[in-house]
Amino acid sequence: MFTNTAKAIDLLPFDYVPAPAGTNAILGFNFNNSADSFKDTSSNRIVESEFKSHVGAVKIARYEDLGGLPVAAALAIPYGRIYDTKIGDVSLNEPEGFGDPIFSFFFWPINQPEKGRWLGIGNFLTIPMGEYNKGQALNIGENRWKHDLQIGLVQSLPGNFTLDLTVDWINYGSNKSAGTGSQKLTQKYTFEGYAWLSYNISPTSWLSVGYQATFGGKQKIDGIFNGTETKSQQVRVSYGQFITPTTKLVGMYGRDVSRTGGFELDHSFQLQITHLF
Repeated sequence: MFTNTAKAIDLLPFDYVPAPAGTNAILGFNFNNSADSFKDTSSNRIVESEFKSHVGAVKIARYEDLGGLPVAAALAIPYGRIYDTKIGDVSLNEPEGFGDPIFSFFFWPINQPEKGRWLGIGNFLTIPMGEYNKGQALNIGENRWKHDLQIGLVQSLPGNFTLDLTVDWINYGSNKSAGTGSQKLTQKYTFEGYAWLSYNISPTSWLSVGYQATFGGKQKIDGIFNGTETKSQQVRVSYGQFITPTTKLVGMYGRDVSRTGGFELDHSFQLQITHLF
């Protein structure tokens, strides 16, 4: 019934700055989310509701040059757990296991490091291979294909500031084993946007404030609206630093300021480590 409650991949500052051609990258992610309320699509708060999730992911990437432009390919494999979750004092199941792997491909039609400007286009394909149990309200895998088209801009600004702007268009396949296990889940496309303003403390460290919003994504079971959608707004802060010339550590904290048709996150933590070689 509820999908994408344990998000595996998120966007952080400078994610759309490509590494040099021939570079390999291995990334580790740790996500922790919690909520103590569920909002219906009329923004009514359902009391006695709670949600917690812990997701880790490993991602490998390769950067190359194609026709003079940077390109990259990556594969991410998540593993997660959802627990202590209930809606209106009705406890839900607690799934744990591997999530759906995500294959992604990027290219940068604008690559101007001398001007501090990059424009990249990413394609993310989610493959339905994760843990999924019919008839359960919560699952780690989604049992459906999903495609995310993403466009990201990174632009240096005066005064050691940098602006990141990213938009997504997410399309969903159907899940024919939803609800009771034999019902069909469909979902309208989702629009998502990120904005980060970073202050570059030094050439190897930065402090950022951000905003993330999603719109759309209304779900139906056998053609009937099931009360969930992807409509939220979140404010964020982040700090990042290269702890060695080839290893980067980034932390992020976020909190929902509004949400309808889902759990309103009180706390959203992310830790990302990247090693280039």
